[in-house]
Amino acid sequence: MWHLIDGSFWCVLFISALCSGQDLLTNPSFENGVTGWKGEGFTLQTDTSIAHEGAASALSTDRTQNWQGPTQDIVLTGGSRYEFSAYIQLVDDSPERPDQPVYVRITSSFSNGTTSVLELATRIRVSPRDGWVHLGGTFLYPNNRYVSATLSVEGPAAGVSYYFDDAYLVEIPEYTTWEADANARIEAHRKNNIRFT
Repeated sequence: MWHLIDGSFWCVLFISALCSGQDLLTNPSFENGVTGWKGEGFTLQTDTSIAHEGAASALSTDRTQNWQGPTQDIVLTGGSRYEFSAYIQLVDDSPERPDQPVYVRITSSFSNGTTSVLELATRIRVSPRDGWVHLGGTFLYPNNRYVSATLSVEGPAAGVSYYFDDAYLVEIPEYTTWEADANARIEAHRKNNIRFT
């Protein structure tokens, strides 16, 4: 039984260590206005009256299309694994649909002329009653030579306003010595004395 607990402990430590890399997003918590973020065809501004953490969040209003939301150009490494996390809170809802879908996507253009859309996080039913809703997940970026990559928040119906805050995107380093490390831990536990009380 204690082996399982010990294994879980090591797993938590390992995941924490992997995900403590440098954030690849500029101004991820909107403490410096909307610097680094873009909004096409709608109003993107900061709001200091509400934030998931810190002093401000991003507020998207005057949206006329469901794809309109904060975007940021990003730099990724092909074949690498990443973790994404952020929070969203709807201000209002659509009369036609009381619960809204929310997507976080990366749209990439590659040197061979192709374009791909990678969904990082999806919530099918989000309501203003939910308060702050977490969006997150891990993904493996394609090992292709890309020309550009853009992270975007999309989904709520036209006319729905929302807050977005505390985003991060970090690379998860490849763990190349996992087998040797696991064998060393197994060997150390195997040689422990068993005490009966």
